[in-house]
Amino acid sequence: MPVAAATAAAASQPPSHPPSLLQVYEILPSLILQVYLFLLKAYQQDTRELVRTALEILVPALPRRLPMPDYQKAVRYTKR
Repeated sequence: MPVAAATAAAASQPPSHPPSLLQVYEILPSLILQVYLFLLKAYQQDTRELVRTALEILVPALPRRLPMPDYQKAVRYTKR
């Protein structure tokens, strides 16, 4: 592929988001669970959008990053 065609193809693609911290680093499952539970308990109006963004990043990673007992705890706390 010529250089001009490669740069044109790269320019036509939307910019990708940088990887999240969970995708880059190995984080202890207990820490992931603690952060998740803290975010579920957050109730202040001024931080609502920030909490929602954090949960959008964290929730998809829970089944991959938590062992089954911790994942079951997270599901149980979500239902409360």
